[in-house]
Amino acid sequence: MPHNDDYTVKVREAGGEWKDVFEYEVQVDMDRVQSASMVQFDIGSPVEVMVKKNNGTIQDVKIRPLAIGIQHTVNHNAIFFLHSLDLNACRLSLTVIVCIIFICLLIL
Repeated sequence: MPHNDDYTVKVREAGGEWKDVFEYEVQVDMDRVQSASMVQFDIGSPVEVMVKKNNGTIQDVKIRPLAIGIQHTVNHNAIFFLHSLDLNACRLSLTVIVCIIFICLLIL
């Protein structure tokens, strides 16, 4: 799959160093095909996730499923949130304005 440079995604364990994650370009919504970014990484403990929008500014963010209630902060053009192992879902969808990033967290 090709790289999508619309976003930069990094993860780190608490107090650790940020690690880059490869952002794949994927096609979503088969009725109205659109490009989106997808990342995948393994975690063994809670991690902080940073998603930076490389072009434009962030106006609104939703992390799905909403029922999990993941809290986030926005600092300039970057979104920060904590993903912990006790979440029921391993796949999160982060919606930024009208662009979607699908973040699959594979828990081993």
